[in-house]
Amino acid sequence: AGLPVPELAGWIAEDAPAPVIDMAHSAGTTRMAADPRRGVVDADCRVHGVDNLHVAGASVFATSGHANPTLMICALAMRLADHLAAFCLRAVGVAGAASVAGSGDTESAP
Repeated sequence: AGLPVPELAGWIAEDAPAPVIDMAHSAGTTRMAADPRRGVVDADCRVHGVDNLHVAGASVFATSGHANPTLMICALAMRLADHLAAFCLRAVGVAGAASVAGSGDTESAP
């Protein structure tokens, strides 16, 4: 087809161990934004326009810093868990459900 024959890099051709390459912390693929035209999820990590679909992870961050995002991911997941717990308690009619879950959230949909 007229294409050149691929040439393997030296470290592959010599069967040497692969070099360690530092990777960035991937983030931003399902961005959080109030406007669905600017992001995939809302402030409660719910996918815009889709009930009962939430995303918790670094993908909802608008950007990523140099440091490991694990603590922020954990905080975000715990906040989402509180929000979902409050919703579930409200759904079964538990009085004071928002304060039980600690979110203070009064939204009627997850």
